[in-house]
Amino acid sequence: MGAGARFTVLVLAASLLYGCASSANRPREAGVYQTVTESEWGIELALKPEGTASVEIASWMPGKPEDAKVEHHKGSWSADGANVILRVPAGAVTFKFVPQLSFAAFGKEGVAQGLQGTMATFEPKLFLNQKLWLLSELEKIDWGVRD
Repeated sequence: MGAGARFTVLVLAASLLYGCASSANRPREAGVYQTVTESEWGIELALKPEGTASVEIASWMPGKPEDAKVEHHKGSWSADGANVILRVPAGAVTFKFVPQLSFAAFGKEGVAQGLQGTMATFEPKLFLNQKLWLLSELEKIDWGVRD
């Protein structure tokens, strides 16, 4: 093997190791999650890799999503086994991390990474049993809606 080929192999090996280390440092639970609802409200939860979190809870009058009232909450999150714990000044929510959460809840086929609320002292009526899916996967769905 020539010097050029050895250098290429070393660079490739280093980049593979770096890639593995980078993805290993990114928690599997990190990402932006959203509810899928048929009514006049929605939740978006952003879990950043460094442990910060933000929650947006939107509600609007029927047929007027452009006039949504949006509550913003900032906090932190951590993972403990299959649990993801969200903490905001007003309380906490514990979610079960679900690697393949079914889309059947909203009538579509498929699965995506998701969270399901299991305990809540923050907005328990909204978060208990609530399912949120990874937004990047929801964006791939053909919703059949045309402008």
